[in-house]
Amino acid sequence: MTSVGFESKCEELLAICEGMVSEMKEGVVDDLEYMCQVFFLRQIQHMGSILKLKGECDSQLISRSMFEGALYLMCAKKDRRVARRWRLYCVVVDKQRMDEADLRGVFTPLDVREMVEGLLPECDELFKGADGEYAQTWREGESIHSIVKKVGFERLYDEYYYPMSDYHHWGTVSVGKRYAISDGGLRVVDSSVTDSDRVSALLLAISCLLSSADLANFLLRCSAKDILGEFKSSLFQIPSLVVNTIPVKENGFIGV
Repeated sequence: MTSVGFESKCEELLAICEGMVSEMKEGVVDDLEYMCQVFFLRQIQHMGSILKLKGECDSQLISRSMFEGALYLMCAKKDRRVARRWRLYCVVVDKQRMDEADLRGVFTPLDVREMVEGLLPECDELFKGADGEYAQTWREGESIHSIVKKVGFERLYDEYYYPMSDYHHWGTVSVGKRYAISDGGLRVVDSSVTDSDRVSALLLAISCLLSSADLANFLLRCSAKDILGEFKSSLFQIPSLVVNTIPVKENGFIGV
């Protein structure tokens, strides 16, 4: 199947996920549920952006971001302390923004200030160094690859995320197979090789949004289990497509 064919599967999954949003409750208190809701909404937006690109190679850039989001979310599912760290780092960022606002004489609402200050002791314990500075990230210095091993995303990493890094970081391989310079000037090469890259981006996007949707359906108590199951079954019917289940929770998440 070409990239055009897989775009229809992306559209189908996106419609399912957009339908789930209306079922989500407001005012989520639980850290993992909050993280899941926010990450799921961003995954939906990312998929919409990929579809707007109509299979362009830049879809790889977005699908790599989707991979990282799904990876962090699945890591938090395995260890809820990850969700707590992520949410508390949001408070660190709010504290830094609040301090900047104070320097500019911009008013911070009292309820926001009290909320931030009430959580600072826990934030300081987790993120503030001996020099009094906060850590630059919430991830405890872990690399993406180390989190991949924890979650079980090795196949998605090896077959999709890592190979796409050449395009993301202006590697010679991705440039060489897309552009040709001759006496006639510069031309863009559009071949089965470049379409394969676009297909990979779409497959990675499907895997990431689908895993996020599975978790959102489970945690946020949506009613999409059956329709998500039907979508998964449809993937198994696509000729030559290898479908694997990623064992992140009891019934697994699907990865294509």
